[in-house]
Amino acid sequence: MNIHQKKRILFASLIVLFFLVSILGSVFSKDIALSVIIPLLIVWFVLYIKWWKCPHCNRSLGRLEHDVTHCKYCGKELE
Repeated sequence: MNIHQKKRILFASLIVLFFLVSILGSVFSKDIALSVIIPLLIVWFVLYIKWWKCPHCNRSLGRLEHDVTHCKYCGKELE
């Protein structure tokens, strides 16, 4: 899986999480909604930390931005 596919998955899953928060928050009690959302957020952060790295130097690419094309540390193009 290349970096652009990972970026799309991370963006899409973050959008789904925000929709899930709004739906669960309005339908269920706060405790139930938090018991579902917090583990999902932890999984998202683990994937973010593991995936959002330069494939060349293995350093973090920083914030999840739409227009990232080159690594800010090694300068190589992201595939």
